[in-house]
Formats: sequence, structure tokens, C-alpha cells
Amino acid sequence: MMNRCLKIAGFFLFVIWLNACGLLERNNDSAIQWHEEDLSEYVLYAFDPGGNLLVVLDVQTGEIIKTLHNLDGIQSAVTNSDGTRVFVSVGTGSAGANPGHVYMINTTDWSREIIYDRAAHVLSSRDGRVFFMTKQTDHETGGAIADRMFGTIDPQSGSLTEIDSISVRWGAYYDDYAIKISSKRPLLYALDSDHGLYRFNYETGERQSIFSEINFASAARIHLSANEEFIYIPSGPSLALEKEENIGSIPVWRLGHMASRRDNREVYITDPGGYLRDPLPSGKISVYSPDHNRIIGQIEILVDDPNYGPRMTDDIFLTDKERYAIVSDWMRTFFVLDLKTRSLESFATYPSEDYPDFFSLTRIYLSKKPPGL
Repeated sequence: MMNRCLKIAGFFLFVIWLNACGLLERNNDSAIQWHEEDLSEYVLYAFDPGGNLLVVLDVQTGEIIKTLHNLDGIQSAVTNSDGTRVFVSVGTGSAGANPGHVYMINTTDWSREIIYDRAAHVLSSRDGRVFFMTKQTDHETGGAIADRMFGTIDPQSGSLTEIDSISVRWGAYYDDYAIKISSKRPLLYALDSDHGLYRFNYETGERQSIFSEINFASAARIHLSANEEFIYIPSGPSLALEKEENIGSIPVWRLGHMASRRDNREVYITDPGGYLRDPLPSGKISVYSPDHNRIIGQIEILVDDPNYGPRMTDDIFLTDKERYAIVSDWMRTFFVLDLKTRSLESFATYPSEDYPDFFSLTRIYLSKKPPGL
């Protein structure tokens, strides 16, 4: 009897040791506090870079509930926290450079006004603040870096303030993927001209290279964790910002997009493949665990469509309570994923019988539904 009790006690001590060492994977349901959520509270703003239509989609039904025309050369679009303002940047040419400008659209009556007369990206932080970064204007010199003007946009009035110039890696339409803005402090993080990562305090003007020794040559985009303690880079390092240490790696294709939970239990990573070039997309969302520094699961995007192989999962946003992820496939569909069950909740595809001449849903932005829609 004594030997049996000692064996049981030894087993429990072993389990406790495994858990303390991070070797015992936590059950997904017990580690995360899941909540019910109403998808009818959300809309998607969708557009094609360089196109002239900004379309508002009901997330729950997939219905097109508003179409905004004559926005020639759309580069980016974000909203404020309550969805009452939409900020849209437009530009011309192969890289969407000057001439261009930024619109503010009031969603109570859908009136619009120009608030800036330069080609730019509009950016947002998790707390609903709005920023801008000007586009590179001289992209024919062969360089991949340009100094841009960075500044803030008042999320209600649209008042715009230029702050300072910053250096951010150039990527034509997609150079806004190389910059992230804190929602807690006056900080931004960006990939710089030396293939490193730097931090810029836009109130004090202080700039600090924080990971200059790491080779970021293949980095296409960065993700600031929701708790703002880490920078994650697809096919690159996992970086602890306070200690300035490389603590892991993200073993996925470098063009994936990422969304992280506020408790940092899980990070969800899309896979667009090579955008119509090799490698082919997997048709899955990878679930990365920062605690274990590895992929702990996948969510398959299974859609019965004989015309397509594995889906090019691309942009991704989490709903406020983090029960759902909204994902685009860069071509013509958006997906709603239930993160608790790790399954496809619903999807909507365009063109459809009702919308035969519709756009391809290249870029999306998740927002609270504007009042009146």
C-alpha cells in the first residue's frame, strides 16, 4: 500500500515538474476564457489596392450593405473605434505614390472630405487611434527604403498633425506591413534601412535600434503582440521587447499575417503562399503558442469549390472578445472562424449570383458597425 501511494505521489510530482518546465501543453479550453459574441455588431471594409470601390460587408450575413464609389487608387482604409469615421488613402501610379490624398468619411451620412494632400497609408492602433505614414515618392531609384512623414489623425474631427520623418522599408502597396504602433505608449516599431528593428518615441523624438544584430533581410511584415510585450515575425524571430532578446522563432511562411490574443496564449497566422507563385498556400491557419514556442494546432479552411485548391488565407482580424477571427483569401472570399472550436463558422464569396461584377476582396478591415447600418 505504501509503495502504491509513493508511486502516485511521484507521478503527481512529475506532472507538476513538467508543467513548471512548460513541457506539458495546457488544454486549449482551460487556458483561454471563451465568451459568446454577436457577429451582427461588425462590418468589413473591403477593397482592391489601386481600385475605386470601398465596399461595406455585414460580417454575420455576408451581405453588401454599402458601396462607396469614386475613390480612385485606394491604398488603405481604417476606422475609428466606434465606426463613425472611415479614413481612406488614395494614390496613383504603380506604387500608389503622389499625387494622392487622404479622405475622412462620416458614416452617419457618408459625406467625405479631403484632410491631407499627400499619398499616404492610414494606420490604426488597437485602441482606435488613427495615424498616417506618407508613401515613398521616388521608387525608380532602385532603393527599398524611404523617409516618410509620420503623424496623427484626430479620430473624430480628422484634424491631421505631421510629427516627424521616419525610415520604413519600402514594399509598394504593402509597406505599411513593416510598421506597428503601440496603443499604450507613444511608440512605433518599424523595420529600418539596415534590415533591423527600431523603436521611435514620437513624443520625445527618441529613436533606438533594438534588434540590429538580427538579419531581417527576408522579413516581409511584423506583428506587435496584443499585450505589446513581443514582436513576432513570420519565418523569423520572436522578440521580447523589454529584455531586447530573441526568445524563439515563428516557423511559417514569411508572407503570413498574424493576430494575437490579449492574454498572449495563442497567435493565429495566415498563409497566402506566394500570391499565385510558389510556394502554394496550405489552406490552413496556424496556431502558434508563445508559451511553448511552437505551432500547437491548425484551422482548416474547407470550402467545397472545385475551381480552387487550398485557400490563400491572408488578412486576419480578431473580434473584440476574441471568439472569432475574420480572414480574407486575397481573391474573393472572407471567412469567419470560431477560435474556440477551431472550425469554419461561415464564409461569403464574391463574385456571386447577386454580385457578378464584384471585386476580389484583396484587403479587408474589421470595424464596429456604424450607427444606422
